[in-house]
Amino acid sequence: MAQRDALSELVPSLRISPTARTSDHYDLTPGSTVGIVRFGDLSVQIEPKIGPAKVIALSSLAFDPRAWKDPSASLASSVGLVEALTTALATLTRQALRSGLLQGYRTTDDVLATVKGRIRFATQVQQRQGLPLPVAVTYDDYTHDVLEHQLIRAAANRLGQMRVRTPHARQDLTWLRLQLDGVADRPFSPTQVPEPHWTRINERYRPAVGLARLILAGMSLESRAGSRDAMAFLIDMNTVFESFVRVSLRDRLRLDSRTFPDGNHTPRLYLDRERRWVPLKPDLSWWDRQRTGCRFVGDCKYKRPDLSIANADVYQMHAYLTALNLPAGLMVYATTDQFLPPFSVVHGGPRIEIRQVNLAESLDSIADQMDQLAETVRAMAGGTVSGTPAMSEVAGSRPRW
Repeated sequence: MAQRDALSELVPSLRISPTARTSDHYDLTPGSTVGIVRFGDLSVQIEPKIGPAKVIALSSLAFDPRAWKDPSASLASSVGLVEALTTALATLTRQALRSGLLQGYRTTDDVLATVKGRIRFATQVQQRQGLPLPVAVTYDDYTHDVLEHQLIRAAANRLGQMRVRTPHARQDLTWLRLQLDGVADRPFSPTQVPEPHWTRINERYRPAVGLARLILAGMSLESRAGSRDAMAFLIDMNTVFESFVRVSLRDRLRLDSRTFPDGNHTPRLYLDRERRWVPLKPDLSWWDRQRTGCRFVGDCKYKRPDLSIANADVYQMHAYLTALNLPAGLMVYATTDQFLPPFSVVHGGPRIEIRQVNLAESLDSIADQMDQLAETVRAMAGGTVSGTPAMSEVAGSRPRW
C-alpha cells in the first residue's frame, strides 16, 4: 500500500489499478512519462516505445540542439534508459577528453601560513586581530575542478544512485569517476542547472555537458513520498516532443526565441473579450518583429490519432485561431500509420492542417520530416519575411543530427 501511494505521488501519469481477483497486486499503465523510480527496495522502470536511444536524442536536441552528437551506435545494446544515458554520457565525455582535461582558473579564499595571491587586509584585521600569521588570502588556482567537469561528475553520481543493471554501464560509471577524480561533488538543483560560458576552448565539452545538464534536470531526490530514499529520473514525452518540434522549426525558419516563443513567453493571449478569464498558451506561434501580430499558430500532441481527432484537441486549436483571428492552424502529432487530411470548421470557420512526425524512424528521416514541416509552417505564415529567407535560399541550412 505504501509503495503504491509513493509511486502514485512520484509519477502522477502512471495509472495504478488493482489486479483482478487479487488483494495485493496492481497493474501499472504508463502515460506519457518515461524513466525510472526507486523507492526503498522497489524499482520501477518505464520504458519508452521508441527506444532509449531515440528518447535521449530527442531530449538532447530539445534541450540544447548545438550540443548533440549522435552516439546511437553505442546505445543499441542498452537494456534501459538509465543504462543508455550512462553509455551516452561516457561516450561523449571520451570525445571531449581526447585533447586532455580542461583546466581553468578558480578564485579561492583561504587562510595560509604563507602569502599566496592577494592578502585580504580587511579580513586579516577583523578576524586575526592584526596577527601576522596565518594570512587571509585570495588566489587564482589553475585546476581541472571546473564547472564542466563538476556537471559531468554530478550526472554520473546521480545515475549511479539508480542501480545501473549492466556490467558495461557500471564500468562506464567507474571510468567517469576515475577520469574526474579530484573534481568536487557539487549538488545541483534540477530546476537551476547552470550552463558554462562557451568559448572555443571548452566547445568540445558542449555535447557531454549538454547531456549531463539534461540528466541533472530530469533527476531529483524526492521527499514527497515520505522518505529520503526515493530517487526518480523522469522524462515527460509531451514536453520533449513539444520542445523538439518547436526548437527544430525555429532553427529551420531562422527565427529566435522571441519571434517563435514557447507558450509561456508569448504575448498575453485570451479568448474572452475581458482578457481575464480564458488565457491561452499555444505550443507554436510565429510573431512579427514587434510582436504586435501573430503570423502562425500550432499545437503539438504526443499521441497517435487513429481515424479521428479528439474533440478537445480541435476545440483547443479553434480557440487559438479565434483569439488570433487567423484563417488556418497546424496540429502536429507523434507517429501514426494513419493519414489524416486537413479539415475546415463548418460555416466558414478556420482550416486546420494535420501533420504527423514518425519518431520510430531514423534521425535522418525525422530531419527530413521536420524540413517538410518547416515549409508547411512558412507557407501558412505567408512565405518569406524580412530576415528569414526560404530554406531553398539558404545553402546547407538543414541541421543534421
